[in-house]
Amino acid sequence: MQDFYTGLQLLGASFEYRSPKTCGLVSKEHWTEAVDNNCRIIVCAGDEDFGKPYALAVMHGEDLKIQDAGGSKKCDGNLCGKVGREVKLSPVWIADLSDYQVVTVFGATADPRRKYLQHLSARASGTLSHRLGGLAEKEVFKAWDVTNSEQWQKRVLNCLNLVTKQSFKSLSQASSFAQIHNQVVAEIAQHELRACLKSF
Repeated sequence: MQDFYTGLQLLGASFEYRSPKTCGLVSKEHWTEAVDNNCRIIVCAGDEDFGKPYALAVMHGEDLKIQDAGGSKKCDGNLCGKVGREVKLSPVWIADLSDYQVVTVFGATADPRRKYLQHLSARASGTLSHRLGGLAEKEVFKAWDVTNSEQWQKRVLNCLNLVTKQSFKSLSQASSFAQIHNQVVAEIAQHELRACLKSF
């Protein structure tokens, strides 16, 4: 994701990814395929069912099916997509990475997609989810097993020093290192682009 945002910034795009915008209205039958305020991206794992990965098995489960005109149960076209006279792509994209799945749900703020996410969370073994709008401070402290900002900053700084094999004295010093890294990456990209254009 970081490379994606860096690439967008190289193109001159201006945005705040921690506060996504809303792209269109969301209802049971309508959504926009955009990573916006109505989109959720989660990572989950659970038991396979009939050879289907966990996230797909939950989506095709009996409790999310609807009744058709003849009284038979079928998958909800506003969750699974549909084919026939009307073709509708599924608003749920599942990337199966063997041990876990990355699930992107467009229009997740309305049923049946909201209900699907609730089922995923309720049935998953160790589901991790993160709303694009960010985590509340209390949730961050709980996840890092700390009680205040000072303890959290110290723990993050220690982790950064361990991973980068550096000896940063503060988070601001560590974040300056990241800015320099992004500048170097941008300069390399510009240099490669100029070299590519000269070859034509």
